[in-house]
Amino acid sequence: MKGFRQRVSEQLSRSKDGKSSKKKDSNSGTASPSLGASHSPSGSAQATPSSSQTQLTDARGKNQPATDGTAGHMGSLQPNSQPSSGSLAGGQQSFGGQGLMGPGGAGNAGAAGPGTPSRLGQPLAPSVVISPSAPHVPPPGAAETMPGDLAPPKAGQKSGIFDRLQATPKDNIEGIRTPKRQHSSRFDISDQRQRELEKLPGFHEVPPNKREELFMQKIDQCNIIFDFNDASGDMKSKEIKRLALHELLDYVANNRQVITEKMYPRVVEMFAKNLFRPIPPPMNPQGEAFDPEEDEPVLEVAWPHIQVVYEFFLRFIESQDFNTNIAKAYIDHSFVLNLLELFDSEDPRERDFLKTTLHRIYGKFLNLRSYIRRSINNVFFQFIYETERFNGIAELLEILGSIINGFALPLKEEHKLFLTRVLIPLHKVKSLSMYHPQLAYCIVQFLEKDAALTEEVVLGLLRYWPKVNSTKEVMFLNEVEDIFEVMDPAEFAKVQEPLFNQLAKSVASPHFQVAERALYFWNNEYFCNLVSDNVEVILPIMFAPLYENSKGHWNRTIHGMVYNAMKLFMEVNPQLFDDCSHDYAESQNNATQRQQSRQERWDKLAKLAESRANGTADKSSARVDDSAQGRLENLRLQDDGAASRDRRPKDYERQGSQTSIPSFNPLFFAFSPRHTHTHIYTDTMGNPDWLEYGAPTLDRPFGVALWPIFEKVFEPIAGYKPQDFRFVQGETPLSTFRTCVTTLVAYYIVIFGGRELMRNREPFKLNFLFKVHNFYLTAISATLLLLFAEQLIPTVVRKGLFFAICDHEGGWTDKLVILYYLNYLTKFLELIDTCFLFLKKKPLTFLHTYHHGATALLCYTQLIGHTPVSWPVITLNLAVHVVMYWYYFQSARGIRIWWKKYITVGQITQFVLDLGFIYFASWTYFTSTYWPQLPNMGKCAGEEFAAISGICIITSYLFLFLAFYFATYKKPVPKGRRRATSALVEMKDEKVPTVGEARRRLSITRGAAATGSSPNGTPNGRATRSRKA
Repeated sequence: MKGFRQRVSEQLSRSKDGKSSKKKDSNSGTASPSLGASHSPSGSAQATPSSSQTQLTDARGKNQPATDGTAGHMGSLQPNSQPSSGSLAGGQQSFGGQGLMGPGGAGNAGAAGPGTPSRLGQPLAPSVVISPSAPHVPPPGAAETMPGDLAPPKAGQKSGIFDRLQATPKDNIEGIRTPKRQHSSRFDISDQRQRELEKLPGFHEVPPNKREELFMQKIDQCNIIFDFNDASGDMKSKEIKRLALHELLDYVANNRQVITEKMYPRVVEMFAKNLFRPIPPPMNPQGEAFDPEEDEPVLEVAWPHIQVVYEFFLRFIESQDFNTNIAKAYIDHSFVLNLLELFDSEDPRERDFLKTTLHRIYGKFLNLRSYIRRSINNVFFQFIYETERFNGIAELLEILGSIINGFALPLKEEHKLFLTRVLIPLHKVKSLSMYHPQLAYCIVQFLEKDAALTEEVVLGLLRYWPKVNSTKEVMFLNEVEDIFEVMDPAEFAKVQEPLFNQLAKSVASPHFQVAERALYFWNNEYFCNLVSDNVEVILPIMFAPLYENSKGHWNRTIHGMVYNAMKLFMEVNPQLFDDCSHDYAESQNNATQRQQSRQERWDKLAKLAESRANGTADKSSARVDDSAQGRLENLRLQDDGAASRDRRPKDYERQGSQTSIPSFNPLFFAFSPRHTHTHIYTDTMGNPDWLEYGAPTLDRPFGVALWPIFEKVFEPIAGYKPQDFRFVQGETPLSTFRTCVTTLVAYYIVIFGGRELMRNREPFKLNFLFKVHNFYLTAISATLLLLFAEQLIPTVVRKGLFFAICDHEGGWTDKLVILYYLNYLTKFLELIDTCFLFLKKKPLTFLHTYHHGATALLCYTQLIGHTPVSWPVITLNLAVHVVMYWYYFQSARGIRIWWKKYITVGQITQFVLDLGFIYFASWTYFTSTYWPQLPNMGKCAGEEFAAISGICIITSYLFLFLAFYFATYKKPVPKGRRRATSALVEMKDEKVPTVGEARRRLSITRGAAATGSSPNGTPNGRATRSRKA
C-alpha cells in the first residue's frame, strides 16, 4: 500500500497543471482570494489556503514546500515572505481595513506562515486542510468580479475546474475535511427584464391610505426569483428584494389592523413562488452511511431570501389580524402537499422553518387537521415501504409529538391505527438513528395517553428487534427503558415474558455496549420494583444469561453489573434463586446426554433418507415422515402468517378468526383471503360502506349507527369531521363571554324595543313562519337527543353512571363536545320564540324572557368549564323540548291538545332531576378537592364557576316554574265557571246532537239574545269586547 506522503505528492503533482491558469486569473483580477480560517488543535488561528492549494506540515512541525509558487496569491503565503501589495491591499479593503484577521482576532498570516503549530516543539500529524471558498464581496466602487471557482474560462484559457476534477486522487487521503457544500434548488428564474428592480419607499414614508398599495408593490418585487448560483449577478436587485422582504416582515409584525382581504392571495402566491420548487437529488449518503459528524449538511445558496420569506409568512399567519376563514380559500390541500414535499430539503435550517410553519397551519386551520395527518402518514408509508429516503422524518415526528400530546381522551381508533401501522413500523428502517429520539417521544406520548396500548407497542418493538446491528439494538433498549417509565404494573405483567426473553439475549450479547445498556435497567428503581413484584416469572428467564456472563464475558465492567443484578434477585427471593441455580447445574450436567440424543436423532434421519433414496423404506416410516413433513410445513406457514398478520386488513382477521383449521390444507392458505374479500365486497356492494345497521346492540341502540350519518352531513359543511371540532375561546363563534353577553343584551333590546314599536300597530299574521320555526326546533332537538343517547348509553352501561358524569373520558369526549356546542347554538335559535310573541302582540312574561337568556348563558359556562355532568341536564332538556315544540307546531296547525299542563309538569320534573345530578357532582368535586375528610365517592371533574352557575340558574328555574304552575293550574276558580281544560274534556265526552236538536237549540239561543236573557232565563249583561272574544 502506498505511503501517505507518496500519495499526497502524487496528488499535488497532478494539480500543478492548473497553475498557469490560476496565475493568469490572479493577475487579471478575476480570481478572488479565499480567506477562510481554521483552528489548530491547540486553539490558535492559522491561515488556510484556497481550495486549489494546500499547505502541508510534516510530523516534526516543519513546513513542506508550497504547491504553487505564486507568491502574490493571498491563499498561499510563503513562510518568511510577504504577499504582493496589490493582493494584500485588495484583501484589506474587502474586510474594511482590518487585514487578514482570523475569528479569534489574531493575524492569520504570521511570520511562520500557515500550518505553523502554536506551541513550539509540539509535533503535528501530517494534515491536508481544504477551506471553503468565502463569499465574494467586491470592495466599494470596484467592478463586480466572480470568485476564481465560479469564473468562466476566458477565450483560449483552460478551465481550472476541469483540471482539479482530473487531478482528484482515487485514494482517500487521511485528514481531509470536506468543506461546507452549497447548492441551489431548481428555481424558476425570472427573466432578465423582471430582475431589474428599483427600491420603493418605506411604509413610514407614505400616508396610511397608500400603504396597502405599497404593500402590493413590494409583494410583486418579492415574486421575482434570482439565480444564486451566479453570486455576482443581479446583486443590486437581490439586495432590494431582501430589504423589501424585511420591510414587509416589520410592517406585519409591528402594526395592527393592516392585513386586508386583498393581501391573502398575494401573500400565499409570493410564498409559493419563492419556496415551492423541485428538490434536487441528495448529495449526502443516505441511511446508515450518513454520518452527521463527517457529512456536513448541504446548504441552500438562496437562503438569504428564503429565510426572510419563511419569517414573513409565519408572522403573517400568527398576526392577531389574520382571518382563518378568508385564508382557507388559499391555504388548501395542494398548499399542504407542496409544503410537505419541501421537508425533503437537505438544508436543516429550511426544515426547521417548515416544521414551525406546518405546525402553525395545523393549529389555525381546523378543516385541514385531518388532511395534514393523513398526508404525513402517506409520507411515512412511502418512506417505510418504498424509498427509505426522506430528510424531514425527524421534523415531521416532532410535529406529531406535539399533536399527540393534544389528543383528547379516549383515543380515537384513527389515532391507534396510526400508532400500530406507522410509528411502530418506522423502527425497521435502516436510517433509524436519524429520527429515533423523536419517534421514541411519540411512542411514549401514546402510552401516557392510553396505557392499554403497552402490549401492542412492546410486541411491535420485539417484532422489529435488530439481530446483528448493535447500534440499533442500543437505541431499542433506550426506548424500552423510556416505556418502562410510563408502564402500568398490570400492563407489565402482560408483556414481561416475551420482553425479558429478548432482554436475556441482550444481556448475553458479546457486544459490551448492548450488554451494558441492558444491565443498566437494574439501576432504575421503578424497573427493579416491577421485577421484584414478578420475580417468579422473570428470574427463570434471566438466570442463565446472568450466570454465564458473570464468568464468561470478556469485559470486566459487565461482571460487576451482572453481580448487582444477581444480588437483587437473591435479596428478593433467595429460595427461587437457589432453585434456578440447581436447575441450571442439572441442565449443564445433562448437556452431554442431550447432545448424544440429538446426534442419534440425526443419525436416524440420515438412515431414513438413505433408505428412501434406495426405495427400501417401509410404509410406516414413510407415513411418519409424511406426517412430520406436514407438521413442519404447517408450522412454517403459521409463522409466516404471524409475521404478516400486522399487514393483513382487519376484516381478514375477523373472518379468519371465525374459521378453524384442524389440519394443514394448502388450498385454504391459497384461497382463503381472496374468498373472504369477495364475501365482504358482496355484503357491502349494495350499500354505502359508512352505513351500519342491523339488530340493536349496545353500541348501536337504535339499530342504525347515527354518528356516521351525522358525520357525512357535517363534514361537507364544516370541512372537517365533527369529532375533530375543538371549542377554542376567541376562535370558535360565540366562544367568549363578551360575545355571548353582547348577543343577549342585543336580544333584550330587540324584544322590549319591538314591543314598544308594536304597541300602536296591528299584530302580524306569522302562522306559517311560526309553524316552520317550531318544526325545525323539534327536528334539531330530536336529532341531538338521539346522538347523545347513542354516545352515552354504552358508556353508562359499561362503566357506570358515576364515570359518565364525573370523568372526562365518560362525559366530555370529542363526539360529545360538538354536540354540546350545537346545543349551545340552538339556544340562540330559540330566542326567536320571543320575537314571534311581540310581533303577534302577545305579552312578554318575566319567566319567558329570563329563561331564554339565562339558558344560553348556562350552556356557555358549562362549555368553558368542561363539565362532564352537562349531559344529564342537556338530554333531559332536549327531551322536554321535543314534546314542547311539537305541541306548539300542532297548535299552529289548529289542532287542540289537552295535555298542555303536563309539559309544565315535565319541565319541573326535569329541573328536579337536574339539580340532583348537579348537587351530587358539585358535592363530590368540592369535598374531594377542599374537604376530603367529608364523605364522597371520589374525584369528580369540573370547574367551580360552572358548578356555581349551574346551581344558581337551575334552582331559580325550579322556583319560577313552580310559581307559574300554581298560578296557572292550581289557582281557585270563581263559582259557576269551568276551567278550560275541564270544559274541553266534558265537550269531548258529550253526545253529538241530531239535526233537529241542533235547530231547537239554535232558535232558543237566538230568542235569548233578542230578549236580553240567557238560555236558562237569567238576564244578560252588556256585551263587552272581552266577552265577545
